[in-house]
Amino acid sequence: QNLPIFVRILDRSSRWDENNGLRSVIPTTLTFGILGYPFVLPDMIGGNGFQLVATENGNSSMPVGKPENELFIRWVQANAFLPAVQFSFAPWDIDNQTVNITRKVLQLRA
Repeated sequence: QNLPIFVRILDRSSRWDENNGLRSVIPTTLTFGILGYPFVLPDMIGGNGFQLVATENGNSSMPVGKPENELFIRWVQANAFLPAVQFSFAPWDIDNQTVNITRKVLQLRA
């Protein structure tokens, strides 16, 4: 078989909105499923840590910083029941409360 098992959705931005933010993850994942791709890699928890910026020499990636705690936690909760979990930011880079919440949410996957 030469087809991939998992299909990855494009990078999501580290923000709340439905225009490429957290609110776009579940609708995009469901759309992929309807189109015949049941095993979808949603974007990494916390969104993409970089933003594409146009420069004189072409496009360049610029770091945007860590997402706010609430956004990160909600992203963990959303991804907990999706086919795969990936992190763009480590929970311990946010704070201890985020680590504990992340641990509890991911135990639901076990």
